[in-house]
Formats: sequence, structure tokens, C-alpha cells
Amino acid sequence: VCGVKPTRSGAAPFDQSKTGSLTIHPMEVTDEAMAQDVLSAKAKVDIFQVAKAVKTPGYDTYHYEFIAPFDRAEMKDRTPEKAEDWDTMAQEAARVIFDGDTKVNPVKQGTLDKTSSVSDLEPGLYLLMARGGKGTDSVADFRKDVTDDEGKTTIVTYANSNQYEYTFKPQLVSLPMRDSDVPVNPTDDPPNTADQGDWSYDLNVYLKFERSVRFGSLKIRKVLSSYESEIPNDPVTFVFQVDGETPGAEGAGGELSSYHGVDSLTFTAAGEEEIIFERIPVTAVLTVSEVYSGSGYEIAPDTGGTVREGITISADQDTVVEIPFVNVHNDDLKRGHGIKNQFTYTDSGLPGGQPGRWNWVQDPVNN
Repeated sequence: VCGVKPTRSGAAPFDQSKTGSLTIHPMEVTDEAMAQDVLSAKAKVDIFQVAKAVKTPGYDTYHYEFIAPFDRAEMKDRTPEKAEDWDTMAQEAARVIFDGDTKVNPVKQGTLDKTSSVSDLEPGLYLLMARGGKGTDSVADFRKDVTDDEGKTTIVTYANSNQYEYTFKPQLVSLPMRDSDVPVNPTDDPPNTADQGDWSYDLNVYLKFERSVRFGSLKIRKVLSSYESEIPNDPVTFVFQVDGETPGAEGAGGELSSYHGVDSLTFTAAGEEEIIFERIPVTAVLTVSEVYSGSGYEIAPDTGGTVREGITISADQDTVVEIPFVNVHNDDLKRGHGIKNQFTYTDSGLPGGQPGRWNWVQDPVNN
């Protein structure tokens, strides 16, 4: 916020020709494991200049001159007063970059690592966006639109560690700032350019983040190589169970440290089908079992058995992990069929936490 204060005796006045620097940190957290994990995401920080800082004649302060393509009414006519106002303005600046007709390149790029500074920044207003850096140099590849319960959409960018996704809101930083006991931390209202203190051209900036567990998928490919022919089209059901634990999850927050899933496939002839287990926490170590094989069927010899252990869902794997199970008819005429019950919950959408509805579906449909 650009306030108006006369120059204080003994303090160096604002110098429009002096350059400054930014050292960019993740916000401070009490969980040491989380603090280390967010650094392991190795996020890049793109720095876009939104406006120049121009000395206000007769006063020891400055005002903004917005530069193209940010020199639009919704930006330059706004007077932010609270942290929420700066958040709104940062969202508008991000939309200019992502959705505008003009390509905007960052003036500088930093890293979220607490040690490296981005220097030679002229006085002005800057937009910071933290994002992943593997395989691309475009911040647009790391955009996400998040909609809250009230229907408000917020632009965020993200970077991934091995186990978690970290999302960051775009953040505006004004350079220089008055020296203050309050750091440039998004958990507080930003310092005011009219605060008491000397002008500081070298700032520590703290980026606020949220994190969520990353998920992967597991595909079971089921091959029935031979089928009994005494009763044509007689259904046979195979049931699979997936159990897993995420090593180290308790030390990193404990979210979804275990996984359990059960699903089935039904055949009426020899052939191949597949099941995909979704939303498995990455780095989970899985045991995959065929727990029921249709009574008259068995695992084909030398194909891996009914239990596969030590299966890992990798954060860096672009394709779904696939496990094959091959079964053959064992000449036993015992019949073995099943019905899969699936329950889905539909929220009522009514205020006050009113209950929704559970829907029950059987496969195959049984009247």
C-alpha cells in the first residue's frame, strides 16, 4: 500500500534508480518433515513486473505506473488496503498472464530454496508464481483452477515432491518496502510503504502453500486362457484385493498412510478384461492378491501366483502400473459366480449439513 509520509530526518529517501533483490522462502511451518518436503519439490518462481515504482513529488514514497499488458482499468484503478485486496489484484494479474492476448515473459526466475536471491530488480510491483520445473519452462503448464464451496474460482500453480502436490496462490510484492518488524509474509497484512523505518531494497518473501497427497493408479489385466464348455456362457467371477502402506507418511503429516481396495471381474468366455484401482497414494507399497478365482479355475503355472508383493506406485511414472493375472480351467465343474455391490453417495446440496442419499447398484443387475 503506497502511503504518503514526509521524509524523516536521518533516513535515506526513496531512490528510484536503486535496484533490489528478493530471497524467496516457503511459509514457515512447525512440522520439520513438511518444511523439508516442500523444498524437495524444487519449485521455480517466475517473477513478472506488473508496475514501475515512481517517486511521488514532495514526499518520501512512491506510486505505481502499470506497464503493458497490466495497464488496464481493473488493475491500475484499484487501491488495495487489506491482504484480501492484494489477493484479488494478484488473481487479476495472473489472468492477464494466462488468459490475455499478449504473451508475458517473466523478468526474472528464482527458486524456492531459502538461499538464492534474485537481484537487479528495479523498484516496482512484482507478481510471483511458484511452480514445478521438470520437463517444461512454461508456468502455464502448472496452472490449476480451484473452485470453493461458494463457487469462487481461484488460480493456483503447483509443484510436486515425491509424495505431495504443493499449490501456491499468485502473490504480489512491492519493492522496496519500509523496514519493519513484520516480514513480507502472506499470513499477515503486508507492510505499508508509509511504515516507519528505512527503505529496504533486499526483501525476504514467504510464499503461502497448501498441500495434498498425490495419487496414482493400478491396472489389473486379467487373462482367462481357457473356459469350461459344459455350460455355455456360465458366468465365472474373479475377485482381487489391493492393500498398501505408505512408508514415512506418519512423519510427513500422516495423510492416507494406508490403502485398501476390492474389485471383481466376471467372464462368460475365454478372453481378457481389466480393472483399474484409482486414487492410490504415490509411493504406497502394495500387495495385490487374487482372493477368489471362480472355484473351477486356477492361476496358470509360472505366471506369478495369486499374490504379488512389493508393488510400488511411483510419482514419476507416466503410465499406469499394470499387473497381469492368467487363469485356466482346472477341469473341475464346480461353479463360482458373484455379484458386485457398488455404493455411491450423492450430497443433498442443501444448507445445514442435511444428509444426502446412498445409491446401490449391483453388477450384473439383479432385480
